[in-house]
Amino acid sequence: MSQVCFIINPTSGGGRGARLAEELSTLGGGAQVFILGRCDLVAIVAALEPADVVVACGGDGTASAVAGLLAERGARAPCLGVVPLGTGNDLARTLGWAGRRLSPSTLAVELRAGVECRLDCWTLSGPTGRRTWCNYLSLGIDARVAHRFHHLRLRHPRLISGAGLNRALYALLGAQQRGTDLVRQVRLPDGPRLPPWASVLVLCNIPSYAGGAKLAEDMHCGDGRLEAVAMGHGVSLGLATGRLRRPRLLQRLAGVTIEVGNVLAMQVDGEPFAAPRGRYRVAHAGTIRVLAAGGSPCAT
Repeated sequence: MSQVCFIINPTSGGGRGARLAEELSTLGGGAQVFILGRCDLVAIVAALEPADVVVACGGDGTASAVAGLLAERGARAPCLGVVPLGTGNDLARTLGWAGRRLSPSTLAVELRAGVECRLDCWTLSGPTGRRTWCNYLSLGIDARVAHRFHHLRLRHPRLISGAGLNRALYALLGAQQRGTDLVRQVRLPDGPRLPPWASVLVLCNIPSYAGGAKLAEDMHCGDGRLEAVAMGHGVSLGLATGRLRRPRLLQRLAGVTIEVGNVLAMQVDGEPFAAPRGRYRVAHAGTIRVLAAGGSPCAT
């Protein structure tokens, strides 16, 4: 590694990102530290050399944003490392970094000992424009919950600042939701047929979902395929996200078209939005190099 570049979301983890930025800035050692909101992410990634390592410090949204820009650079892209500071940290879990005690003084050493592997990136194109993602795309109740949580956090940023509280609020909001009849709202003309009980459809690229739930067996994050899984609502959804019941695997896909009949909640890598009716296309956007801890699903 010729250079390690840290890109930090200062609001992640109830201010942990800001503290990490301050600690890294005082260490020296040649690492570059950039803070989102003060620096332009596109310009930062464009200036990196292929031999560099860029480390996304934040939640899944931060990591996904950096990964999307790296995918656009193709073979000239540097390698991606992840430091988990968010609520779910699903990409960091897949790469084996979640749960590890990574102090600022040992971050570079830990990353240098990582195993380089491949991570697929995907695009969702349609009426809302083009979005790049690398974890999962979901439609239905879970995306609706994420959307409501997002607006709640915007209204009360100081109250909603810890991972434990965030997960509890997610569970409370989820328990309040009624089922979504996806069969009437969503059609996959070149994909699987949705079961009549489905309230959630997830197209997953990595084996960790909603903070560690495993959606399917034999998943590989760099094989050019997505796993399409369906979940119900209420108790059924709670059992699936609580890791007590495995969702139904519908099909493995290299891409898929999604036809939406009415406005529907969607999310990509934890970033929710309201998707208007229309046709959307999910397509492979290439692979990037990522650093995984030894023993992680990506490293084996």
